[in-house]
Amino acid sequence: MTEEIKKLVESVPTCDFKFDEYPELDGNYVLKSDFMRVVEELTKWNKVEDSFPVIGVKVLVLLSTGNWSTSQRYISTGSGIEQWKGSGTFTDSITEWKYIN
Repeated sequence: MTEEIKKLVESVPTCDFKFDEYPELDGNYVLKSDFMRVVEELTKWNKVEDSFPVIGVKVLVLLSTGNWSTSQRYISTGSGIEQWKGSGTFTDSITEWKYIN
C-alpha cells in the first residue's frame, strides 16, 4: 500500500483508523472496510450554507437551476472578502459544491 493511500484514508474525518497503531496490517482490510466512506467523503455534495472549498481549488458547483458548472473561491484583492469566481447572478445561484477528483 502506498503512503499516498494511507494518508488519504487517514485524512477522512469519518475514518478513525491509524496505520501506525496496527503495523502488522498492510491496509487491505482497512481499504475494504473504509474505502466507500473515503470515496463518499471525497465526492459528496456540500451545501454552501455549511462549508466552502479550499481557496483556489476548482470545484464542481450545482446551481439553483439544476445545472452545474465549475468555479473556485478566491479572496478579492480590493475588499479582502472571500467569494466565488463568476458574475453575481452566477455566484448567487450556487447551492452546493464538490471536489473534482
